[in-house]
Amino acid sequence: MFYLVGDLASAQSNFEKAKKLNPNNVYAYIQLACIAYRQGDAAACDELFKEAKLKFPTSPEVPNYYGEILFDRQNFQGAERQFDTAARLQQALPTFNIGCLPLINKSAIYQREGNVDKCVETLEAACELDAKSDVARSTLGQIYLQLQKVDEAIKLFEEACKLSRSVEERTQCISLMEASKMQLKIREDPILSQKVEEILRQAGVVPQA
Repeated sequence: MFYLVGDLASAQSNFEKAKKLNPNNVYAYIQLACIAYRQGDAAACDELFKEAKLKFPTSPEVPNYYGEILFDRQNFQGAERQFDTAARLQQALPTFNIGCLPLINKSAIYQREGNVDKCVETLEAACELDAKSDVARSTLGQIYLQLQKVDEAIKLFEEACKLSRSVEERTQCISLMEASKMQLKIREDPILSQKVEEILRQAGVVPQA
């Protein structure tokens, strides 16, 4: 909670205690590295993640969250390598530690690069890997919506609504689903579609022919 509210000094103190009390608590190592990054010490962050990798060589969590840091630094090539490593380690484990999160993170790189095909491919793999991931479905649904695959998007948003773990996440999925249904209704009704286009043209949203 200290970390979330920005009290990094108190957060660091508690994570240090957690690390001392339970040296096998991987998240204590990860959070200490993230604190160093938020404090502006990139070198210390790298060293702490290196320490965590040596301590937990089979942990998919460590490369995944290091990848998120590299992504934030805009080191997309390095981030992609970390996400690939995390995905391989997760696949090799009998437990479902972070599931398809590395794939979701990796899709963000492709989306940023404008590689829609790879983004869709990665998110589809994420949905197949984790049948309970609302984030993978919601994210893929938004990509489908951009590609005018409205029926597929609606189906994914409906699935995400059922899987959502909080009121806020469910509300967002419902909003996306209803907006998709409205878009589908407008597209299927030529008169309504023409009226909407006229309104948008008058507002300067649709360029004049």
